[in-house]
Amino acid sequence: MSSGGTRGRFRTEEATRRIRPRRVWPGSRATVGGLLIAVAALVLYSLAARSDGAPATSYVVAVVDVTPGTTLTADMLGLQAMDLPASVAATAFAPDDDALVLGGVTVTPIAAGAIVQRDLVRAPDQITAALTEVSFEIESPRALNGRLRAGERIDLVVTTGTGADAATSLLLGGVLVTAIHEGRDIDLGIDDVVVTIALERSTDAVAVVNAVDTGRITLVRATDR
Repeated sequence: MSSGGTRGRFRTEEATRRIRPRRVWPGSRATVGGLLIAVAALVLYSLAARSDGAPATSYVVAVVDVTPGTTLTADMLGLQAMDLPASVAATAFAPDDDALVLGGVTVTPIAAGAIVQRDLVRAPDQITAALTEVSFEIESPRALNGRLRAGERIDLVVTTGTGADAATSLLLGGVLVTAIHEGRDIDLGIDDVVVTIALERSTDAVAVVNAVDTGRITLVRATDR
């Protein structure tokens, strides 16, 4: 599909630029990888704007905050001209990729102004079921001691039993964190965190609820993802 045939599918570059500059920065729900790419894109775009020639290539960006499990439509997306390194450009959608991105389902939060990366979107037939969200309360030391952020991927490790009968195992790996709410148990003087995660299978949600009720969950950051 040619770029000329897609101008009606995405918002124009001029419309995209009307987003307030501060919204180019991803919010706390963006992934770490998305944040780094957005920062790089902002710097590169600023340098290009100061040069004699404007960027020759446009890429698809979100014009609104998008939550996991969202089916992408044209009014959520726009085109932004920018110069990107080849390695970064390969992960982004170009103007003629409308058939790939429109109708796709997001698997992670995407902040307004952030580049829509290919690994953040799945075709509908790749999603076996709607993303299921489940929340649970956990002590802060077991949740990376307050350093956990929405948009990160974590492993859930569960310990059952006590003393010599205790057993620890991996419950789920590479789970997406969609929200964090920090609180404090005044009676016990313990900081706690309410973590919300997104799962693609309802059976995984059942396993998490069972682990919360019968064992002790520890969150491990999946740094290799």
